[in-house]
Amino acid sequence: CEMKRKSIISAILGYFGVSNAGWIDSDTTDASLTTVSLYTGVQLDLVMSDEFSKDGRKFDDGYDPRWTALNRNDYTNAALQFYSNDQISTQGGFLNITTT
Repeated sequence: CEMKRKSIISAILGYFGVSNAGWIDSDTTDASLTTVSLYTGVQLDLVMSDEFSKDGRKFDDGYDPRWTALNRNDYTNAALQFYSNDQISTQGGFLNITTT
């Protein structure tokens, strides 16, 4: 039943031009694929997840199918910090962003 649900979600996304290019992590549990809105009571379907379950992922351009860490400063709010892709890592199911 859950596999059928994933196929239906993929078909809907495909209709809107979104391919099922791994947007839902295979490590995401079936119980996490849907939830019910506490406000409206409407069922909501998960369309993207990343469990960060593989230790040591690289986020340089072209290394990861979901994310790219850019080497750039945060100029949007006159911040003084600089973000570098070597400050991003995964370990133990967590995405770690180290700031200096």
